[in-house]
Amino acid sequence: MRSDMDVYKNELVSALRRATSLVNRLVSKEVSIKQFVKKYDNFFYYEALDGHEANAQQQHLLSEFSEVVSFHERVQNVVDLVYLGSNKQKQQYIDAGRIDLERAEQRLRFLATEYNVTRLLEHLN
Repeated sequence: MRSDMDVYKNELVSALRRATSLVNRLVSKEVSIKQFVKKYDNFFYYEALDGHEANAQQQHLLSEFSEVVSFHERVQNVVDLVYLGSNKQKQQYIDAGRIDLERAEQRLRFLATEYNVTRLLEHLN
C-alpha cells in the first residue's frame, strides 16, 4: 500500500514534468507562445508550489525539487504579465507593465536556457 507521501510525490513529479515539458515544447517550437500561455495558465498557483498548503513532509519534498519549483515560479511570473487582449487596448496594458507575446517568449526562452530545461527534465525522470 502506498503512503500519502508517495502519492503526493508521484503527483508532484508528474505535474512538474508536464509543465517543464510544456516549456521545452515552446522552446522547440512545438507549441506557439499563445498556446503555451493558455495551457500553462496558473500552474504554479494551482499546484501550490509555494508550499502554503503543504505540511512539513510535503515542504521537505518541495525543497528536494527547489530548482524546478524556482524555475516554475519564474515562468509563472512571466505568464502573469502576458497581455492576451485586443490590439485596441494593448498599448495601455503594455504601458502599465504587461508584456506582449513576443516579449514573453523571449523571457521564457531565456529562463529555459538559464535553468537548462533539458537537465531539469532529466532530474524529474
